[in-house]
Amino acid sequence: ENVTIVLILAGALELSGKGGLWLEPVGAVYMLARVLHGLGMDGGSLAWGRMAGVAVNMLTLLGLAVVAVLVVLRVI
Repeated sequence: ENVTIVLILAGALELSGKGGLWLEPVGAVYMLARVLHGLGMDGGSLAWGRMAGVAVNMLTLLGLAVVAVLVVLRVI
């Protein structure tokens, strides 16, 4: 359910011209975290991936939201 919000925030930042070179690695790490989360759902040796995926998901969402607010306030 958070993927949609992250994609909208990333797209809005890119369309505003404030995306820059940092947005691609953020998207790549986010995608890797989503895969780890899915693999961690099965448990076993990759059970840590579920928690890592959730942590990266929340941090990415928070970071993109903060950047979006700063863009709206014309700080960035």
